[in-house]
Amino acid sequence: MPQSPVKMMLDAAFGRQQPGSASGTDAAALQAVAEAAAVWWMARRPDGWSLERHLADPTVHCEDDHERQLAAAAARWISHRK
Repeated sequence: MPQSPVKMMLDAAFGRQQPGSASGTDAAALQAVAEAAAVWWMARRPDGWSLERHLADPTVHCEDDHERQLAAAAARWISHRK
């Protein structure tokens, strides 16, 4: 079964690549996608909310399942970088 793009992004961002998976170039591209997703997610933070509050409710202001998946993945990635 193919992996989800979000899982591949997170695996690459955290260096959890499996043998035969994404090359270094792919990992760099996925890292750039992860950074862009983090910027997008942080821009959606409601006024007055702390990072901790946004991490506790990462899907606020999301309009569909795709945005919720991306927001949740970006929040997990950001919380692991803290």
